[in-house]
Amino acid sequence: MLIRTFVLIMLATFASSSSFLGQAIVSNPSSSQTISQPTSTSLGVNKLNNIYYVNQWCATSGVLDDTCFRRAIADISSSCSDATNSCSSGGGTPQDAKYIAELIVPPGSYNFSSPVVIPRGMNIAIHGAQTGVYGSRISGGSNDFIVRADDVDIKNLAFVGNKSNTAITLGVPEFAIFDTHINNCWFAGVGVGIRLVNAGGLDLSHNTFDSGTSYGIYSNQSEGDVMANYVIADDLRGFQQISTVSITGPSPGTANYQGYTFSGIFDNSVQSSASISLTRIIGAKISGIFTQNHYQDISISGSSAVVISNFHVYNPGQTSIFINQSNGVNTSNGVIFNSGTLEGGTPSISVVGSANTTVAGITSVNGGSAHASYGLSIDSASGASRIYGNNFNAQTVDTYNVQDPTALFEIKGALSATSVVAGNGYSGTATVGGCSIKIVSGIVVSTFGCN
Repeated sequence: MLIRTFVLIMLATFASSSSFLGQAIVSNPSSSQTISQPTSTSLGVNKLNNIYYVNQWCATSGVLDDTCFRRAIADISSSCSDATNSCSSGGGTPQDAKYIAELIVPPGSYNFSSPVVIPRGMNIAIHGAQTGVYGSRISGGSNDFIVRADDVDIKNLAFVGNKSNTAITLGVPEFAIFDTHINNCWFAGVGVGIRLVNAGGLDLSHNTFDSGTSYGIYSNQSEGDVMANYVIADDLRGFQQISTVSITGPSPGTANYQGYTFSGIFDNSVQSSASISLTRIIGAKISGIFTQNHYQDISISGSSAVVISNFHVYNPGQTSIFINQSNGVNTSNGVIFNSGTLEGGTPSISVVGSANTTVAGITSVNGGSAHASYGLSIDSASGASRIYGNNFNAQTVDTYNVQDPTALFEIKGALSATSVVAGNGYSGTATVGGCSIKIVSGIVVSTFGCN
């Protein structure tokens, strides 16, 4: 008979004289013990040192589904799980208790028919193993995880849905959650990858939102969401979505919707929405690579104190950066290639009804199949615009269409010349009220509507 030999290092769950397959086992041995086991059997561990293997907690053995997670979480919450016995401290209430454990999700496809709730007071890690959409997969049509606890760590899982589900919901309207990490996860074909209902202080970096996912990171105060603030989401990958990031706060803006950092690769958006869309928020920093999007790359509306910098745009659908009814948006240090490729006639950068906008150090090159109309367009409802150091080279009408009567064009550095000739002057059209002035090489050549 074939014999498999196991060297028992520690098996604290067995009593000192327990029997395993007919053999006596010492739980605190003074030396290694050899256990003989028939080849038709296997030695499994479903919980060891607060580490849970979820595929061994399923309601039906061998059937991977949401019960595997639910039963493991129920066991964590029913027992004290740390060495200091602090689970029973603070009166035993969930928010004062410490239920600490790690859930290991072995490779396989776990079909969810109902959501798994991570209750308050449970500080757990859920770790899988995935490469792309393979490995540890969560699939099905239900909302997958509803996180009601702080300090939850979710990583290396693939969520594959049917466009109706939300993969991970952070917080519920009645309870805020904080300090949660979701990293290195892959979302494909879900309605929303990560929904911020009532959450702050989050790290959502290194995630991929693949084709068929409508929204990557999403929160909308008008739909009942309460808080989505202080979010770091670097190294994102967004492909073929409506928006990789869509955050909509209240009017007027509040601290519940402020403080964001977003960067990554944003590719091939498919609907009439920007890859990054921020509405009525306070304070954000945006950078990254934007390529082949079918609409706007970045849209800022009703917001303030936003910095868009260090970006490359390739083949935008139309206006690459749209700033609307916002205050103090700074756009700088970026390059736009093939501006207006999919839809001509729109500016590369458009500013509407906004104040204190800075546009500096932007270069546009290569017109593509349909050039942008202007490199930069600022309407007359805007004010206190500050413009300098740009180099727009991919427009069909003109470099600038700045109608802001208070705009400040700055020349950085000293200007010295032995002579000034007309050829060095500005060319374009200036509009003040109903008066249009055409300027060629610094000389006014015609006016229209001027009294």
